[in-house]
Amino acid sequence: MKKLMIFLVALAGLLYAFSIVYAGILSLQQQTAINSFLVTAVVLIGGVLSTNLGAVLGATFTPPQPVVPKPGGLEGNKATAKVLPPPKFLRLRPSLRPSSSSSALEGINLEKTTDSAQKIQIIACWFYIISLVLALLFYIIGMIKNIPNEKMVLIPDLVKTLLGVLAGSVAVALGGRKD
Repeated sequence: MKKLMIFLVALAGLLYAFSIVYAGILSLQQQTAINSFLVTAVVLIGGVLSTNLGAVLGATFTPPQPVVPKPGGLEGNKATAKVLPPPKFLRLRPSLRPSSSSSALEGINLEKTTDSAQKIQIIACWFYIISLVLALLFYIIGMIKNIPNEKMVLIPDLVKTLLGVLAGSVAVALGGRKD
């Protein structure tokens, strides 16, 4: 099952990247017709990548702060706790998983792990950002060649999406917790 998921994710990424490059080449040739399947691929896969980026940025700047009891368990009615530091920007963050010998409250031994799903999420974030920067490069080349936006396919919309991502990132960074 894992190999199938990797294959499908890679196929979606290749289709998305191909569609953007193809739209960029068509735009530079001032051809406004593009296959609707490729437009749909960019919109759907881009939407998923955008949602993933928002979730990762939200989790990065406002991570849950689990309370991890220190060895020694409970003191009175309060647990002696250690709060984990927030993760770095768009980097892997540790997941907390109970060890097999943990009970509900006593002797909890949480292990820091890096989830493979997190790796895929981070890679997808970087892939999405790079794809939008690629669209920006096509847009800049089109501006240098004096190609009007009406003669460009998908590229102006992707550049607007990049502006939205940048604005959203600034908003998340300015509104992030300062623990």
